[in-house]
Amino acid sequence: KAKEKVTTQERNAAIEALVLKAEKRLHANIQRGKKEKAKQLKEMKAANFEVKMTGKIVEHRAALVRQKAEDETKKKREKQLERKMYDLRHALEANHSRNTG
Repeated sequence: KAKEKVTTQERNAAIEALVLKAEKRLHANIQRGKKEKAKQLKEMKAANFEVKMTGKIVEHRAALVRQKAEDETKKKREKQLERKMYDLRHALEANHSRNTG
């Protein structure tokens, strides 16, 4: 069998085809990488937003609980003051009736 001679032109054409194929593959991989990165970034932003919102909800609930506790403390103080005023009024009335009666 006689070995067919490959011309320089044919060899260069084959190399060129391989280079083009490799460049296309590289470009496709870069594009896929960009899409993947964008997707990951979007997911991270969504997760971050979720965390922030959860934090705000928790803060809001904590504020509500704090407010409720403050309101209850205020009510207790008001009741104590009312009781003291009532007791003082009765003591004054008793004292007054003792002095006049």
